[in-house]
Amino acid sequence: MKLFLKILGYIVLAFIFIIYLAYLFVLPRVVDLNSYKGMVQELVLKNTGMSLDFNNAKLITTPILETGIQISGLNLKLPDKTPLLETDGIRVKVSLPNLLLLTVRVSQVKIDNLKVTADTTLDGTQYKFMNVIQDLVNAEKEK
Repeated sequence: MKLFLKILGYIVLAFIFIIYLAYLFVLPRVVDLNSYKGMVQELVLKNTGMSLDFNNAKLITTPILETGIQISGLNLKLPDKTPLLETDGIRVKVSLPNLLLLTVRVSQVKIDNLKVTADTTLDGTQYKFMNVIQDLVNAEKEK
C-alpha cells in the first residue's frame, strides 16, 4: 500500500509538472491573439465610437504564474479621426493565483513612448474626448 501511494504521488507530481510546462511553453504559441483583432476593434467602435488599431498582439506567460498581453503599435482615435492615444508598445501582466481568490492583481503595466493628444473643441470650452464620453453617458441614460 505504501509503495502504491508513493507511485501515485510521483504520477500526480509529474502531471502537475507537465501542465506547468505546457502553460509556459505551449499556451503562448497556440493562442493567437491577432485572430481576435477584428472582434476587439468592432467592440471598441460599437461601444465608444472610437477606432482602435494595434499590431502584433502576443500572449505572454512567466514562471511565477503571471499571464499577460504584449501589443506593439497601439493607436486609439476619436470618432472624427483625431488621434487620442498612440504608443509604440504596451505590456500588461496579471497574477493567476490571485484570480483563484477572486481578486485581480495587475503585476506589470509597461507603456513605451506614450503620446496622448488632448485637443479642445473649437470654442475652447472642453476637450474633444469629453464630448465622446458625454455622448456615451447620454446614450446609456436613454437605454
